[in-house]
Amino acid sequence: MGKLHIDELRPGMRLQSDVFGMRNRKLFPAGTVLEDRQITAMKAWGVTEAEIEGVSRKDLADQPGPEIPPQMLEAARGVVDDCFRGTHTGNEFMEEFHRLCVLRTAMRIQQGTFSPMLSSQLDELRTQCADRNTERRPESARMLVATEVKLLSFPHVYTHILREMQSPACSARRLGEIVSRDTGLTAKILRLVNSPFYGFPARIDTVERAITILGANELTTLALGISAVNIFGSVPSDVLNMRHFWEHSISCGVLARLIAGHIPGLSEERFFVGGLLHDIGMLLMLRCTPKAQCCALLHSRDNKVPLEEAERHTYGFDHAEVGGLLLKAWSIPQTLAHMVRNHHSPQKNQPLLDAAIIHLADMLALGLRSNDYSAFYAPKISPQVLDAVGLPPSALEPMLIQHHRQMSEMIHVFFAGGLA
Repeated sequence: MGKLHIDELRPGMRLQSDVFGMRNRKLFPAGTVLEDRQITAMKAWGVTEAEIEGVSRKDLADQPGPEIPPQMLEAARGVVDDCFRGTHTGNEFMEEFHRLCVLRTAMRIQQGTFSPMLSSQLDELRTQCADRNTERRPESARMLVATEVKLLSFPHVYTHILREMQSPACSARRLGEIVSRDTGLTAKILRLVNSPFYGFPARIDTVERAITILGANELTTLALGISAVNIFGSVPSDVLNMRHFWEHSISCGVLARLIAGHIPGLSEERFFVGGLLHDIGMLLMLRCTPKAQCCALLHSRDNKVPLEEAERHTYGFDHAEVGGLLLKAWSIPQTLAHMVRNHHSPQKNQPLLDAAIIHLADMLALGLRSNDYSAFYAPKISPQVLDAVGLPPSALEPMLIQHHRQMSEMIHVFFAGGLA
């Protein structure tokens, strides 16, 4: 018997003792013969090692990790330093995150998977920005939302779900029937709950069963997030690469869920959806004034300021305010609208914790990105936000490992068959 690292586990090995995931949730009992599905689920739940019958680490040949050439580390440090602009210095948590970002960016450069914005793309933005006077600029975020929300009806299925949730006769069967009327929504929900993101040992074949296991509130929150993503599935990519946009949004949602998992009593699904929708206001701004959004992107790059600051310079408001007002107009639960509206200024609002988690997850997702989808410069994280979240620097590396493993599954869930 011996403890093996999660990356050393192979199909056919037998567990010597029970395996537990986050919040001490029992995943698999002793005696389980591992298959690929169980190993994937353990990785998704953050398991780092397991006791295996008849095998020890000494029995396995050491597999040295890939060496990163110094020139690639130096190139990665330049990219990360430019993104952080010194905001990490003097803070133990941020200095550790900066170190991890350099390593991950260097590996992406080495693998050829890092995609910086090209000068030709910036030139194209300048061309579009030069013609901005042809656009009619909204005077306020409230006016923009009031105009555009008429063109973006929220799916009726979600309204029916909320109405059923308020009924005394509400049941998993009735909720399942309502959700199942939308075949696209049903398919995405079932892909999600059957993914290693949740790691359930048995397959879930119906929405009713998913509601029974997850809970009605959690399932409703997931349906909300998926429905909102589908509404914006057809936004044109002239200014913004939509694939990159949603990859960042999914990344933020995964990280927000992982952060929330460290704090007792929080609904992880609520924070996943809050992270998923945190930049939704940017899509509304793109629909209404794509040329002005080009100008905001350029102002951010040229002046090395976070995108939300550049938007306030260009519009007089930012995408967080627009997103919060949009969710309010859709009658989305107030807690989610609060997360979205205040995710760039959580310390100015109460309750602090909800928006602080999305704020931190957004910053982490920016640092871990493999492309320059739009936002590039990471916002400064205040000590007040870090104190509210209470995440120690030592938790960062295990969390980023979980994030990396969960992201591929979540990308498959949301992109399989297209976003819409």
